[in-house]
Amino acid sequence: MTPTDPAKKGFFSSLFDFSFKTFITPTIIRIVYGIVMVLAGLAALFLVVVSFRSSAAAGVIVLLIVAPIVFLFYVILYRIFLEVTMAVFTIAENTTRLVAASYAAAGHPAPPGSFGPGSFGPGSPGGFSPGGPSTFGPSGPTNPGGVSGAGAYPPPPMPVPPAGPPSATPAPPSPGWNPPQPPPVQ
Repeated sequence: MTPTDPAKKGFFSSLFDFSFKTFITPTIIRIVYGIVMVLAGLAALFLVVVSFRSSAAAGVIVLLIVAPIVFLFYVILYRIFLEVTMAVFTIAENTTRLVAASYAAAGHPAPPGSFGPGSFGPGSPGGFSPGGPSTFGPSGPTNPGGVSGAGAYPPPPMPVPPAGPPSATPAPPSPGWNPPQPPPVQ
């Protein structure tokens, strides 16, 4: 189950999920946008009615120029805000998938519950638990005094280049990349 898929749990169980394992925002954001459009339309209509009560000329100007501009301004403003909100949730979902894929590529099983929403609180399986029973955090036996909030699982091992004295001859370029060569000396 991905963090943004509340359909598998149900809307109300996702709404009252205090571990925040599922997001409800992607589900309700369309409804919020619809409400914003209706409210912006009502605000534009209110402007038109008030201006027609003032005078017919002001009403026509507001009806043809001001109300559409106000409507479009607020719809565009809230659309941008909602798109940024969705981008944040998409980033969270993609990050969760990338971390799971990197663990799988390194030959490690993905740690249960250690990535995604709700996993960075005290007592969570992979979250920040200062002084808690972490094996990688500040009180862990493998890294005493280590990085605070690093989680209960170490990151996948990274390849380490062989140690040794620097070579006088440069290493051959990696396949697919040719560094720029200096011009020949004559």
